[in-house]
Formats: sequence, structure tokens, C-alpha cells
Amino acid sequence: MSQNELKQIQVGRQRLIELMASTSALNTTPRYTVRLVDVQARGPNGTCGVFLVPQGREHEFLFATDEGAMELASGAGFSRFLIVSLGRTHTFESLEAVQLELNPKMLELCPDSAAKDEKIPYMTVQEGLGERHVIGNGTTDLTKQLKEKAKKNKKKGGTTRLRFDATYLAFEYHKSMAAILHYTVALSPINSHHKSLLIGLGGGCLASYVQATMPSVTLTACELDPSVVTLAKDFFGFQTNHHLDVVVQDGLVCLQDADGGVFLVNVACRSSEKNRAIVGSLRRVFGSTAHVVELKASEHDVNRIVCAVKGPTPIDLVQWRQTTVPSAPGFEEDEVADLIGLMDIAE
Repeated sequence: MSQNELKQIQVGRQRLIELMASTSALNTTPRYTVRLVDVQARGPNGTCGVFLVPQGREHEFLFATDEGAMELASGAGFSRFLIVSLGRTHTFESLEAVQLELNPKMLELCPDSAAKDEKIPYMTVQEGLGERHVIGNGTTDLTKQLKEKAKKNKKKGGTTRLRFDATYLAFEYHKSMAAILHYTVALSPINSHHKSLLIGLGGGCLASYVQATMPSVTLTACELDPSVVTLAKDFFGFQTNHHLDVVVQDGLVCLQDADGGVFLVNVACRSSEKNRAIVGSLRRVFGSTAHVVELKASEHDVNRIVCAVKGPTPIDLVQWRQTTVPSAPGFEEDEVADLIGLMDIAE
């Protein structure tokens, strides 16, 4: 893209621009990644604005996707919006230092329709630039460079140690999945044994929760990348035992051997059209409308848990809602029942 092209507003255009460090030793990865979004010919709030993405949030929908960036830029009210992510392998002193470093390049990226005395405002969220606390570095053939961060708990003597609470669920969609699994176990005959398959281990938090809170469940976690398994064990307290195992394999291969049971999948999709297509595919596989239900914990949450069963017996939502089960570890009183009450036929 030429400099002349950059100076013109092209409504609907988005471009990713990588800015490298001036020091050659740090010039292996971009110091900044700028997402240029041209929204409208005349923005009510000005010609050009800059948004600094807090460190650790650059993967989120609003900053990492075309749809999210356009949503964020449209709400900002500028003709051109520049969304700047900070490189993971670099360090940054302060918000003010970042602005000073970026100013020359932001002026270059400002459209020529801006007035001579027009200023370019910088914006971010309340947390500012955020911070990364790196506790480990590595590489993996599947996901390239790998970094992990964690919070440490200090002891009185000044030393630090990591503590892991296996009953804590950090993500709302993990809670929704755990609630459905908890209900499935509770509705089964007493002393029943359940086999579960988890596709994608991640940090192992959901797998560890199931192992710690559901003694009648034997869980196998399937993970494609062996480096992720190592990471989960080294940094997130993940441990295998006779109730919890992990296999390194393609998830689709694992699913071929799972003919029956209940299928749960987290669908993170802001497009209603794409969501309908996903649900439609599941209905074709699992049978009918009554065999596919969903749980969306909040209208503002992009995640929804789709639950499907294959076989002659559909999901009886009335029975689920009328059945009282004990609360589960990590949940507030009645929280499990409240989540189940939100389940409905998937649309």
C-alpha cells in the first residue's frame, strides 16, 4: 500500500500494519501492530483516533477480527480509527512513552482530510496498557512462540509459590459446561459411572475441575499439541490419575469412537447467521430440534453452550428444570439451577 493510498479514506477498508523496533536486536517481531479501519468520510468526533489495546487482550473479538474492529471503530465516531496492539516480546515503560513513540507514525497514517491544527486523540480502557508477567517461554511446532503468565501468592517470609484451586472456574462458559455435566450426572441412576471426553486441554482447568468435583466421572482429555500438555502440567497444576487421562491426538479422531452420550460445545460467534448455520449442522447430525438445546448465560456473553444428544430420546428440558440437584463446588447457591433454567431450544 503506497503512502498516497494511505492518505485517502476508503470506507470499509481495513489494513494491518506492522511497526518494527528501531533496535536491530529487537527487530525479530513487530513492536506494534496497527489495524487501520476506515469507517466514514466525515466522522462526528474527528478525522483520526487511536486506540491502545491493553496487553493480554489483543486476541479479543473487538481487537482481533474485522467485524469486532469495525464495531469498535464505528462506535468511536472517527473517519479513520487506528487500533494498536503491543508486541508480546517487547516491554513498554508507560502510556506516555508509548504515545511519544507512536506519534510520528500515527501522523503518517492520518488522512489528508484532517485539518492542519487537528489533534489525534489516544484512547484506551481504564486498565491502561496492562502488563504481562511472563513465567515461561517456549516454542511449539503448531503454535509458534509460546509464553505463559500467572499470578503468584506471596508467603510471609517473602518467598513465592503458586497455588492452584481445582474447584475454581475462571470462565463463564466453563461454568455453563460444568453445570450441564453436573445435572447429567445428577439425573443418572445412583452409583452410575460416566465416561467423558474433553476436546482441547488448554491449561487443564476444566479437566481438573471435573476430576476434583465429580468422582463418578472418568475424563479423557484430547489435545493436538503436546507442548500444551507440558504447559498445563508445568504452569497450571494439571495432574493425571486413574480418573483423568490425556491423549495427544486429533480431536476428530477421538470423536469417531464416541458414538453415544451427550455432546457439549462452546460456540463463540457474534454472527447470528453463522450461529444458525452451526446449529443447523448439529441438528442434521443429531436428529431433530428437540435433540439440540443451548445455554447462553448472559445476553452480553458471546459464548453459548450447545448441548446435543444422539438417539431416540430427546432432551427433556421440563424434567431438567423441575429436578433439584445439590449445588456444585465453585458455584454460588442456586447458581447451577439458575443456569439450567436458561437452557432452551437452540436457534
